[in-house]
Amino acid sequence: MNSINITARAKINLSLEVKGKRSDGYHLLSMVMQTVDISDRIKISENRTGRINIAGNTDRIPFDARNIGFRAAVRFLREIRSGRGYDIFIEKNIPSGAGMGGGSADAAAVLSGLNYMNQEPLSMNRLMELGLELGADVPFCLAGGTRLAEGIGEKFTQLRDLDLNLLIVKPDWGISTSQVFRRLNLDSISGNPDNEKLVKAINENDRQGIYANMGNALYETSLAFVPEMKNIISKLYSDFRCPKAMMTGSGSTVFGIFEDAEDLKKAHAYFSEIYRDVYITRTVRESILIDEAK
Repeated sequence: MNSINITARAKINLSLEVKGKRSDGYHLLSMVMQTVDISDRIKISENRTGRINIAGNTDRIPFDARNIGFRAAVRFLREIRSGRGYDIFIEKNIPSGAGMGGGSADAAAVLSGLNYMNQEPLSMNRLMELGLELGADVPFCLAGGTRLAEGIGEKFTQLRDLDLNLLIVKPDWGISTSQVFRRLNLDSISGNPDNEKLVKAINENDRQGIYANMGNALYETSLAFVPEMKNIISKLYSDFRCPKAMMTGSGSTVFGIFEDAEDLKKAHAYFSEIYRDVYITRTVRESILIDEAK
C-alpha cells in the first residue's frame, strides 16, 4: 500500500500518583489512564525522495524535526534500517498543552502506521520500547483502553473497560509538563490518590468507589500556572450536578464525568461560551485505528 489514514485518540488520567524520583530525573508514577474519543487524524504516504516530510493543519505546534511524530518516524525507520521516505500530515483535534497526550498519540500513530505499511516487522512490545524513548505517554497511546500504568508509564495492567460520558474543558492556556515536574515538591504532595482502591472499584464496576478514589497529585502544582482550573471544577460541581471533576495529566484540561445527559449538554453549552476547546466525549477501548487510504 502507498498511503494509510490513522485515527489517534487522546487520553485522560483518572488518577495520577507520584511515588518518587529516579536517579536519572524521571518521576516514578502510578496512574489509571483511559482512552477517550477525541482524535487526531494522521495520513502517511510513501514518497520517492527517501526523506520524511511532515505538515499539519495548525500553527500551534511545530511541523519540523521538533515534532514528536517526525521523531517517531526517524526512530522507526532507523530501527528497521529502511531508507524509504514518507509524507506525514497531522490533522490536530486533540488540544495541545492539555494533558491529553496529543503529541504522544501522534507518535503512537506514526509508529503503528509505519509498522503496518512495512508488513509489521516489529512486535507491539518493541513498538512500546521505541515509544518510551520518545515520551512516557506513548506506550499507553499504543495500548489504549483502561489501564494502570506504573514505573515511568511503561508497566501496564489492563483493567475492566469503563463506560463514561465526559465533558472536556481546556482553558486558553496550556501547561508544560516539564515545568510542572520541575516545580513539584515531593516532600509536600498532598493529593496522591489511592490507586489500589481505585483499581478495585473499576474492576468491580463500583461507580461511587471510582469517584471517591480518583485524584491527581500534580493538581496543586499545576494550579500555579493556570489557577482558573479550580473555578471550572467548582462550577461543574455547583451548577451542573457533575459527580466527579478533576484535572488530567499535568493540565490544563479539566474533565467532568456525567451521569445525566441533560446536565452534560447544559455544561457543554455554558463552557462553550467561554472557551474554544470544549468537547462532549466518552471512554473507548481502541486508541489507534488504521484504514488503508482509498
